[in-house]
Amino acid sequence: MPQSINNNQPAKDPQYSGSQAVVENSLRRAEQLKRKKDPWLDQFQLVGEFVHMRKQEFQSEHTAGEFLTRDIFDPAAPKAAHTAASTLISLLWPMTTNRIQMTAPDTLEGTDEEKKYYEKVTKILLKVLDDPKANFGIATSEYMLDQVTFGTSGVEIAKDKKTKVRFKPWGVKHMSIEEGENDEVDTIYIQVKFTVQKIVKTYGIDNVSEKTREEFNQAQYDVEKDILIAIEPRITGMQTSGKEGNKGKPFSSVHIEMKAKHLLKESGFDEMPIKVARFSKLIGEIYGRSLAMHGMPDILQSNVVWESATVAIEKSMDPALGVYSDGVLGGGEIDTSAGAINVFNPSDQAKDRAPIFQLHQLGEFKQIVALLQDLSERISDHFLIDRLLDFNNESRMTATEATLRDRMRSSTLGQIFNRQIASYFTPTIERTFNLLLAGGHLGAIPGSEEAEDSNFVIPESIADLMVSGEDVFDLTYFTPAMRIMQAEEAEGILRQAELAGTYAEIGLTDALDCIDVDEGMDKYSKIVGAPSENSTSRVARKKKRDGREAQMQQEAEAEQARSVTEGMRNVGQSGLVPTEAPKREQ
Repeated sequence: MPQSINNNQPAKDPQYSGSQAVVENSLRRAEQLKRKKDPWLDQFQLVGEFVHMRKQEFQSEHTAGEFLTRDIFDPAAPKAAHTAASTLISLLWPMTTNRIQMTAPDTLEGTDEEKKYYEKVTKILLKVLDDPKANFGIATSEYMLDQVTFGTSGVEIAKDKKTKVRFKPWGVKHMSIEEGENDEVDTIYIQVKFTVQKIVKTYGIDNVSEKTREEFNQAQYDVEKDILIAIEPRITGMQTSGKEGNKGKPFSSVHIEMKAKHLLKESGFDEMPIKVARFSKLIGEIYGRSLAMHGMPDILQSNVVWESATVAIEKSMDPALGVYSDGVLGGGEIDTSAGAINVFNPSDQAKDRAPIFQLHQLGEFKQIVALLQDLSERISDHFLIDRLLDFNNESRMTATEATLRDRMRSSTLGQIFNRQIASYFTPTIERTFNLLLAGGHLGAIPGSEEAEDSNFVIPESIADLMVSGEDVFDLTYFTPAMRIMQAEEAEGILRQAELAGTYAEIGLTDALDCIDVDEGMDKYSKIVGAPSENSTSRVARKKKRDGREAQMQQEAEAEQARSVTEGMRNVGQSGLVPTEAPKREQ
């Protein structure tokens, strides 16, 4: 449904009646959600240090630009995490022109007019998503890396004057969340640090606290303050009475200066503007679990072993040396640098004894090398690298072997693909559609003033669905991930058609009646990612078939008429039928 969202409308009167209660309730709720997240902080800190490496401030604060990788000896886990995240994106959202297609829902007839509208809308939406300035690609990249490492992340989808829609990633470092109906995240509290200058630019000098205004006027622009952004559903019956616009919408949005306990802005949304997904989760838990969390034992062990191996290699390459007496050397110390000359005292040197010797022998490295290789493979397995990259994709295989390969990948990755599509990609596309529609970028409503001067008008049948609140479109993905999951179904469609054709060749033509050609072709085209422009609508097919049937009927009738005329002429020429009546004998 169209949304009317104003993300930049400040509260006209920060001291309106009830504002202090809103602030107190929001701060109290933020503290409650923070306590729920506290048990996860140890795990988040470990994952941040040894896997993500850029986000480590869950239990301690760091100065911007501080070197945070000094204790990391094995980069296998960070590398695997980035590989898994980038590969998941390439499978779920490849940079192709037909990665998705909006189509008419089953409630519509699927006319040519409707088909053309959805094709145009799909192109408009993809153009917005592919605009680098809209930040969808960067936001999705950050989102997916956080999914693989922390298990919980989200992306904000908001209106933008320049790009129509803008995307911003949010991580679990700043978010505290709560679930609502159907275990979906419907409450998000975000705590961030803004400088005084950013607070004034964002909310306006008249809406900030007195302390912030004073600091700004004194040019203390870089002073940082904690800002709370709380987005949650309004309790039914407690919407702001008599208020129109954003404050009466189903989701409330409150921005607060935390230390000053000052309300910066109160607004609202028709739907949750931040789409949060969990990579996987246990029943009863709110935050998600990730591939990195499952692999932490091996990741930690590998880091310890690599640290020990590094020390051992250093000792092997530059071993400790010993002498029997410090009088052996004339200078009193051993110079092991390249090209060095050490002077010995021959009087203190025992016969047949080296003046300098290695203090101790190091053990064998074979076992430690084997252990490191095993740990590296196990870390790679934790991040599903072998299934995601599919190392055998360049080898020649039969159709059966290819199907079996895709079936194995589907059994491993199908749940991950389905969760990402259902929790992130589809909700993000739906919200983007709503924002574009509300902004008038997807056509004018028929009968409106805008429609009179517009050459892009929404078909009436689709507009009726929008007004009634029904689903406006079906969404089909033409991605490698979807093809992997539907590989077995595609193979089944081909085998059914092949079997029916075999029966028909031997005279059992009734087998053809078992196949719905339109349904099979449409389904197969969606699975293999055929462009929608190559397919005709069902209404157009019916017209073609009706026209073809009428033409065949006319041809049959004409052929029948020709046969009758030809038969009469042949009979007449044979003399079997007299052309004149015989004369009666006298």
